[in-house]
Amino acid sequence: MHSQTNNTFNNIEKYLKRVKSYYTRNLLLTALSLFLSYLLIGSILISILFAFLIPSNTSRLITLSLFFISGIIIFFLRWSKELWTKNTLRNYAIRLEKCFPSLNSKLITAYDLNANAKEQLGYSISLIDRATNMGYKAINDIDYKAIFSSDFKKKAIRKLWSSIALVLIGLIIIPDTLTFGFELFANPLRNITKPPETYLVIQPSEQSVVKFSDFKIDIKTYGVIPNEVKLFRIGKTNSEIDFTLEPDSSGYFSYVFRKVYEPIRYYLVANDYISDIYTVQVLDLPKVLSFQATIIPPSYTGLSSQPLATNDGMISALYGSNAKFSIKLSKKIKEGYFIFDDSSRVPLTSKADSAWGSFRVNKEGNYSMIFYDYEGNSNPSPITYSISYWTDNSPSIRLLSPEGDIDLDEDMTVPLLIVG
Repeated sequence: MHSQTNNTFNNIEKYLKRVKSYYTRNLLLTALSLFLSYLLIGSILISILFAFLIPSNTSRLITLSLFFISGIIIFFLRWSKELWTKNTLRNYAIRLEKCFPSLNSKLITAYDLNANAKEQLGYSISLIDRATNMGYKAINDIDYKAIFSSDFKKKAIRKLWSSIALVLIGLIIIPDTLTFGFELFANPLRNITKPPETYLVIQPSEQSVVKFSDFKIDIKTYGVIPNEVKLFRIGKTNSEIDFTLEPDSSGYFSYVFRKVYEPIRYYLVANDYISDIYTVQVLDLPKVLSFQATIIPPSYTGLSSQPLATNDGMISALYGSNAKFSIKLSKKIKEGYFIFDDSSRVPLTSKADSAWGSFRVNKEGNYSMIFYDYEGNSNPSPITYSISYWTDNSPSIRLLSPEGDIDLDEDMTVPLLIVG
């Protein structure tokens, strides 16, 4: 009989352990929800306060320390007793008795009589058995989940969702203020300045441009629209030259750096906004400054060479002629080529910033001149020139005199008149 009582009491203990697990799990969830709500609401309020006051690093550190320490203290004072000091099975039996009056002390009686079974307390075994069975039967008629208030848990979760919604609303209504305030909140030891009310986006801000070409920047403004934008160009000695930019009819700003021949450093200022210093690099690409083409007819013609006008690359010559070139470039080159329509190429001889070469006029089409420097850069947009030729005719003559048959005289000679 006593063995059966032990089994029944073991079932009561298992039941109370389930109650303890359920209660502890819900208590932790509720406590965590409330603590997160405290952190979210506190964070957004402190961030807004920081955004307007911009306190010193020390003040921010003290405020945040008090905020987190207070939250931890409140959490532990409110919930530590529930989670640790009142966490025995007997306490959960008492909780059930308070929650379910129908138990009428049967559960706590069964628990106490069995928990102190060694001492027996003067009670008979049959009495303990009967009390144990009555306690076990009583708990089968209740739903222990009512021990934890579902309304309390729901309120805690609603508070958490409300806190999250408050943060999202703040990000929508005052995104800049909240973002800046939260940056101060999250970095109490970092020196952070207030973001400007005006913000500029420069496109492109930095780029490599071909030497002597123009470079244009477009400037978009955000926040408080400025009436003007100042561009400061930094010289080699760090001296500055400023230019005032006015908006166009669409309200946009732009500026063109003309004929860029050296690297440019500049920055922009608009209202309280100061941009970074940007650098425009210059690509010194090889460039044809001038050239002289000369047509050399085939030797059998006996014709003299014919120089073309300076920078005239349109070749029209007798078939078999040579087109000879002398070229002056903007910089020292590594190699150069004549490139033809059929993708064939003829190399040029080069030395320093000069090149020379020739090709035979034996096909019609187009050609261009390509040059490469020692960095692998080529001349931009090479000009295309045409090639045309005419052919030489076979020799022919016409006899003008005599016009017909004649009789020879004694010296047997006939004078002839011939046109070639």
